[in-house]
Order: sequence, then C-alpha cells, then structure tokens
Amino acid sequence: MSSLAGALIVFVSAAVFWIAFVYFCVAEILAKSLRNHLDGQFKRADSDDEDLVEWEPVEAAEWASSNNYVWVGSFSFMAPNCPTMTVLAWSDLDSGSYLVVYCTPSGLVHEFRTAFEGGVSVRTSQSKDGSMFPGEFGLFWQSFPGDDVEALFRRHIEAAGFVERSLLIRITRPETTFRQMKLADARRQIAYIHSRPMWKYRLPWWYFTRSRRCNRTIMVQFPKLGATRRVPSM
Repeated sequence: MSSLAGALIVFVSAAVFWIAFVYFCVAEILAKSLRNHLDGQFKRADSDDEDLVEWEPVEAAEWASSNNYVWVGSFSFMAPNCPTMTVLAWSDLDSGSYLVVYCTPSGLVHEFRTAFEGGVSVRTSQSKDGSMFPGEFGLFWQSFPGDDVEALFRRHIEAAGFVERSLLIRITRPETTFRQMKLADARRQIAYIHSRPMWKYRLPWWYFTRSRRCNRTIMVQFPKLGATRRVPSM
C-alpha cells in the first residue's frame, strides 16, 4: 500500500511539474508575441485602389457602398516571426467611424470602430481573439464571431449609443490618420497589459479563457456604466 501511495505521489508531482512547465512556456510565447506586435510595422500598402486589392472583401465592399462608407486604403502589418497581414479600411462620411477588414490566413475578419471624445472608443468585431487580453477602461470591445457585417453593424450602433448616453460623451471624428489610430490603440492596450501585476504569467489564463468573453455585449459587460460617468484621461 505504501509503495502505491509513493508511486501516486511521484506521478502527481511529475504531472504538476509538467503542467507548470507548459504553462510557463506558453506565458513566454505569448509575451514574445506581444513584443513582436509592438515591434511590428503597420504601413500603407503599395496599391491604394480598392479594385486592385489582392483580397476580395465582397461583403464589406458592397455594404460600405450602400451605407455611406468611403474607401480609406489598404495597409499591411508586418511583425517579427509572423505572416504579413493585410488590413482594409472604409470610413463613414458623417461620423468618421471605421469598417475594418483583417485578411488573416483563416479568412476575413470584419470590425467596426467608433471614437468618442476623451479617448474612448467602441469596437465590435467578428474575432474571438480580439478580446484575448484585457483592455483599460474606455477601450470598449465586444465580439460576435457568428455575425455577418449587417448584424455586426447593428450591434455596434447599439453599443455606441449606450456608451454615448452612459458617459455623456459625443462621437468625434478621429484627429489622426487610420494608421496612427491603429498604432495608438495597440500601444495603449499593450501598455495596460504591462501595468497589470504578474502580467506575463496571467497571459495563458487570459488566452485560454478568451472564448468566455465572446458574444457578450458592452451593455452586459458594463451594466452600471451609466453610474460611473467616468471618462478616462489621456
């Protein structure tokens, strides 16, 4: 009996060791990915003609032309040890909100983004990985992987209206270019992640639980947002 107990202890100890080893390896991989993202280059692609884009975002292009969104351009994101990703963008003539399409190896991912005064923004995406890591208050994000562009837009308008009414702030046209806005968003989120205690070793938990943050509207995530009346300072 004692030999069986000893063997069980050895087995459990070995299992705990390997789980911890794998966990810390994943943490290092994710931390490196964040560093690569920060070191990446986001620049305008050579072709600025919507009709010459290599990808064929038919759904987005048709939706944009029917909803007063105009072509902004195509961009490429290049990061160390990562495949180059093409990013396409359209902008609403009235509000300055963006429709963005990320051309990933697994397909096209659509996203809407609206800016408010005080550095607040609302993003509504099809990607479950967009909510992989936490973001600071004011960078509101919701993700619905199964929605088409029209359904995504309706959810986005609802969320933007909720934030506008709750924080008593106005939608504002971006004061920077699309490229500058994307870079500022990435740096701001990464800076927030780095500010969290033990952030590197919390990365795997955030990563493996990211699906729990999908299909949750901003109204569900922040039910008491209107009670805060707090606008982040930039």
